[in-house]
Amino acid sequence: MREQTFRSGADATFWWRAPSPCATPVLATRMPSGNVADTLTNVHAAASVTSIAADRRTLTVGTITAQGGVPGERGEAYLVTLEDGWFPCVVTRAVGTTIILAAPLPRAINLGSAASLQFAWWSATLASTDITSAARRNIPWQVTYTRQDGAALPTELLVDEGMLHVVRSPFDTGLTHALLVRLRPSLVNSVRKTENDLSVYVDAAAEELGQKVDQRMHERGLTRDDVPAAERLQLAHAYYAHAMILEEPPMSDPSSMRATVMEGAKQIRARADELFELAMRSIWIDVNRDGVVDTGEPESVAAGPDRLDVGAYFNGRSTTDLTQAERVFSKWMKR
Repeated sequence: MREQTFRSGADATFWWRAPSPCATPVLATRMPSGNVADTLTNVHAAASVTSIAADRRTLTVGTITAQGGVPGERGEAYLVTLEDGWFPCVVTRAVGTTIILAAPLPRAINLGSAASLQFAWWSATLASTDITSAARRNIPWQVTYTRQDGAALPTELLVDEGMLHVVRSPFDTGLTHALLVRLRPSLVNSVRKTENDLSVYVDAAAEELGQKVDQRMHERGLTRDDVPAAERLQLAHAYYAHAMILEEPPMSDPSSMRATVMEGAKQIRARADELFELAMRSIWIDVNRDGVVDTGEPESVAAGPDRLDVGAYFNGRSTTDLTQAERVFSKWMKR
């Protein structure tokens, strides 16, 4: 998550995924209030691994408390061994001293010496006093950490970095797994065995959609987070997610069936593009980022020559004012 977006004036959770087993990661951010340092906390303490079943998916570990936080979205982990190195894996179930992985380990592993399961996700709470109420983009963040490759190898101090964005209203269409399968019921049986739901596709499609919005807004110096009515794009978001799912047909399907499915994905993606264009014709852009369309303020538009209910701001630019009907309609639409 090299780029993370937070709502202005509110506490936020910063998430960091360790690219390898590591120790003592420290987060530094260059906030408007000054440089801020935070110690990251692992989503769960490392668990010792005492045995691996013949299926290479079932691990016996020391007792794990707070099991509800282990599987699922933050279930990525590393199995760290002395003789065989470390292996990335995903935890799908944690019951007492038993861990079930989403997929078998690639080969048999020697547990003659100590082994542990280290979780990949770390977090820190960013206080609202540091984030402040003012919108600001491209705030640098940096995580320094010690990579753990084994006691016999030199200790490596590494750096990961990215950007934070503080915005009034983060871009979010509101699409979830539950809404996706209600809108597209045929997808209800499309959840992979290694996942709990279709969130991975929902998130990937959200990024694709966001990039399309960014491209449209770029010429005005704006981004996806300057579109407060992002829920208007929810249907297009669902179709993009559906297309992504179809673009990954099971390899067990005959090649002729895969070709048919891929053709269907193209048609659904084309429909998603149409829905995107339709939605962008009815979205107002919050150019000065205060969330209000005031009487007498000028108008901006998102797409197309015939949009009517798009209200926003162009500070310092000469444009025609909204008509009274357009002002009323624009204010009504944002309720």
